[in-house]
Amino acid sequence: MKKLIIATTMLFFLSETSFAKIWRVNNMSGVTADFTTAQAAHDGASAGDTIHLEPSVNSYGGISATKPLVWLSIGSFLIDNPGNQFSTTTGKIESITFHNGSAGSVVSLFANGSVNIYTSNITINRSHIMSIVTIYYNPTNVVITQNFINTYCTIDATNVIFSNNIVGSGITMSGYSSSAIITNNVFNYTNRNENYHGTGSIYNAVFQNNISIKGGNYAFYNSLPTYNMFPDANFPSGNNNVLNVNMSNVFVNHTGTVDKDFQLKTASPAIASGYGSIDMGAFGGSTPYKLAMQPAIPAITNMSTPSSTGGNTIQVTFSAESNN
Repeated sequence: MKKLIIATTMLFFLSETSFAKIWRVNNMSGVTADFTTAQAAHDGASAGDTIHLEPSVNSYGGISATKPLVWLSIGSFLIDNPGNQFSTTTGKIESITFHNGSAGSVVSLFANGSVNIYTSNITINRSHIMSIVTIYYNPTNVVITQNFINTYCTIDATNVIFSNNIVGSGITMSGYSSSAIITNNVFNYTNRNENYHGTGSIYNAVFQNNISIKGGNYAFYNSLPTYNMFPDANFPSGNNNVLNVNMSNVFVNHTGTVDKDFQLKTASPAIASGYGSIDMGAFGGSTPYKLAMQPAIPAITNMSTPSSTGGNTIQVTFSAESNN
């Protein structure tokens, strides 16, 4: 484990192009790192630094963010998608809340709990979020893309990009001042959105190329839904929306619970059926969902070390690949 962490950190340093520092967080027994909890790493870092949550079976706790930082783990569904990382154990937090002062933060993490955003210019990318994503009090310029969100998302914000996500129970927006681009998502794979928040209200939004597996009630205000796919007729017809679709014909496994299940199957009716003849769903468009949610940094995919050593040197052989 120590050799893996050292090699991984070396790759991060090689890929870093600024003078910002990279901090290691690890709470595994026998491993020495800069910090053992995520909050301690936040408090000890400077604006613009990168915090790497290394593989661990233990949670790194919650984060109350008040400075702009880059947060990285190593993805999720690593056992279901072999070959993406040498380690199949990710580093997890409980939840993260972005307060004033944290604008400019970028996150690629596994969160056991929720993501709460109270400030502008936040990017949530390639993260696995077990609970909800909520944006409060009308910040602006929030990007939520290529994530796996187990429950739902609530938006009270302007200029939001919500794309290429897989979401358990849908999305809703609050307030006529909200605005968003909502494209190429998979919604409602676990249940209908009204099980959590009633009708999903969509304000001032582009809403296209989305697929809702179990349907759901959506109301549109100053928004025109186009090129979406639903399993029933409980959605506006026309405008190239495709209704009454048998979802077993759409996905590899429409009743699944891991990201690879929601790839389009061969001859899926969602292939090339989106706006501009692109694929509908999370794997279509210009920023397709990436299996296992690998951060956009190099990853070690294989490593070997000798069973015994002599002298003061150890020959370590590893393979790595880019995840841009």
